[in-house]
This record gives sequence, C-alpha cells and structure tokens, in this order.
Amino acid sequence: MDHRERQPDRQISIEVAVAEHMAHRRRHKQGGPAYLDNVEICLGKFARAFRGMRINELTEHLIRDWLHDQDWDEKTFNKYRCYIRTLIDWAKGDGRCWEGPNPIDKIPYIKPDDDEEIVVPPPADVARILAASLRHPEWGMTSPLAAQFGFGMRTCEVCRADVSDIRVAQNIIRVRAKVAKAGTRRNIPINGPLFPTFRELLLGHLPARGLLAPENFYCLREKVCRAAGVQWIWNMGRRSFASYHYAQTGDDTATRFILGHIGRVEVFIRHYRSVDIVENGDLRPLAPADAQDYWLEMANLIAQFAAQDDAVALLECAHAS
Repeated sequence: MDHRERQPDRQISIEVAVAEHMAHRRRHKQGGPAYLDNVEICLGKFARAFRGMRINELTEHLIRDWLHDQDWDEKTFNKYRCYIRTLIDWAKGDGRCWEGPNPIDKIPYIKPDDDEEIVVPPPADVARILAASLRHPEWGMTSPLAAQFGFGMRTCEVCRADVSDIRVAQNIIRVRAKVAKAGTRRNIPINGPLFPTFRELLLGHLPARGLLAPENFYCLREKVCRAAGVQWIWNMGRRSFASYHYAQTGDDTATRFILGHIGRVEVFIRHYRSVDIVENGDLRPLAPADAQDYWLEMANLIAQFAAQDDAVALLECAHAS
C-alpha cells in the first residue's frame, strides 16, 4: 500500500470506481457529452489494465509505469495523467474509497522539449526478472516479457498481440496494424544469431490460444519484479532491447526496423549512442561487455536464478545454437 495509514471507507475495484466517477461527472454536467465520452474511454482503458485491482491499491509506481509504457506523445500522456488525477481526487472525496495524497502529484507532466536520457538495467537484473517468471509459470508472464526484452515490443503491443501472431514456421512475430502503436504493421525476426535464448523463452511458454499477455499484465509484472527483487524502470523491456541490440550490432537501421521506430534517425542515435546502466542505485555507461552478456550469456545468467529444469532447458538451447 502506498504509505496510507488507514483504509478508506469503501473497498471497490478500479472499474467500479471509474463507472461511479463517470456517473457523478455526468450527473453534475462536468463537461459536454462528447468530452465525457472521451474521458470514459480513456479511464476504461486504464481500468482494464488493472482489472481486479482495488483503486486504493494503486501506487505512484504502477501509474507511472503504465503511463510511460504506452509510449505516447506528450499531449496524450498529459491528457491521461489529468483524467487519472481527477478520478483519484473524486475517490478521495465523494467516492470515499481513497485515503492519503494523490500519487499523480509525484508524476510530472511531460513538456514538448523534454529529452529524457535512456537508462536500462544490467543484464543480471533482466535475468532475475525472466527467472522469476519461469519460477511462477502460473502467472503466464515469460512469453510476454521475452517479447519485450528479446524483440523490442511495446507494452501496448504485447497486451494486444494474439498467440497466432507468433509465426513459428516463418520465424517472425507479426505486429498487425491494429496492434502497433503507429498503426504500421511489421514483422519481427526471431531467428537471428542473438536471439536463441529469448526465442526459447518466447516459444516455450506460449499460452495455448488467445492473447499473448495475461489480462492483468501490469499487476502480474509487478509481482514478477517483487519476486525477482528488481524494480521496473520506465519502458524497461523495449529500451533494454534497443540499447543492447544497438550496442552489440552498431546497426541503427536493423534496430529501428525491429522496433518499428518511426521517428527521426538522428533522434534514435542521440538517445541510444550513450546509454547508462543503473546498478545498485548508481549510473555507469553501458559497455560492450554488457551487450555481450545480454545476448550471449543470458541463458547462463538466468540459470543462476531459475529452477533447475528451466535452467537445463535454456542452457541446452543456448549450447545448441
């Protein structure tokens, strides 16, 4: 719980809170019909990401991760931030289902000229997260996390993708237009020389059918990170892939193709030419040896933290390649 000392009067889910909040806003005519319809759509998307969670269980960390993981422009980010802030303010007041400060106050607006530096975890922390997902197969998180760390998929793409989008015979992940953030489809290769460990993690733990990621992805990712003893960094999976792939290959064209990066190439190079690793609270530059560990030693790193059977399977796969 987010440093709140006492429980609110009511314990209700985020979905119920959104429904009551929107009914309150419509009843008091807090905006025109079209505007309120848009607010309801946006908050509905937010609520679905945390299906089953009570609103008073939300934390600054969870909200911040969700907002940043959507990879929005500053206008859309700030709009959602505003809507969520208003929802929690209602929950503190008329909703009687929140105690304590509004966590949104600690999440700043994004300014148009913000040029955030890229920070990624060390390979060992990625291995800890993936190993924790292997130790808890009931959470169904290994394949979606492998799609992010190993193949650069956005969180919003992972949550929309279907198992049928993993084309094993063609060795690709098909990112359909309606799944991709920018509405531009792409095919991500999964059989490159750097990918055997992540390919094994992706294919070896796929659901039988349906969506690639579990419905309550964000809640389960938080559980995986707690089990791993690692804190999730903003956009951690996709940025780790981009940073380590570019550092290993030096090929901005190939890296941008896999990512589906549609921005200017000079922006991409400026961001990923000099990346910092955060380790034990300190920053250090990403070195070539880190990229080697990420791609060529990941199976060995995971084996240090995974259950024995999973470790043996990963090591066999790595040695076979």
